[in-house]
Amino acid sequence: MADPDPSFTKFSAAQFAELPIAIANDATNDAQNLNCQSLETYLGESQRVVSAMAQGSRWEALGDQQFRLVLRPLSIFGLTFEPTVDLKVWQDKDKVLRLRSLGYDMAGIDYINQKFSLQLFGRLRVTERDGDIYLKGMADLGVSLIMPPPVSYLPKSAITSTGNGLLASILKTIHQRLCENLVADYQRWAADTTHDAA
Repeated sequence: MADPDPSFTKFSAAQFAELPIAIANDATNDAQNLNCQSLETYLGESQRVVSAMAQGSRWEALGDQQFRLVLRPLSIFGLTFEPTVDLKVWQDKDKVLRLRSLGYDMAGIDYINQKFSLQLFGRLRVTERDGDIYLKGMADLGVSLIMPPPVSYLPKSAITSTGNGLLASILKTIHQRLCENLVADYQRWAADTTHDAA
């Protein structure tokens, strides 16, 4: 059996998130209707959730629960490309928000598109602890590709370390957007919902 191509490399990264949404002793919570039920209802609005998470990036709705997200250009080992990822974002029967990659394109490097695979999975669920409400979740990002020369001649440990770091930075950016944009958008949504119901 032939040895596997030595330039074939796998990268991976994971990101945990626990975002405080409503604190029990915060008197504004009731006024803004911040509770588990309203947060689960908000997570069911896939397009609004994607819009909040994707602020700063280009995105478009492809259909029911399917979206295309264009990330900012990335550079690694002198290679620059602009990733486009097609995603399915939906809420399952247990009210968990789930995200799964459906397809991708790495504009700028045709070679990588031919020998490249990407998998992205994510989940967010509403949790309550001691009366406080949180969004708790995890994202996993994996990439496999055959690096082109001369990058493939570098030590594999250096390639793997750099690639894993790049993926971790992508997930960190997603986490920051969750913290800054998604929470704020939910709070606006809850305030508007309360106002409309008054």
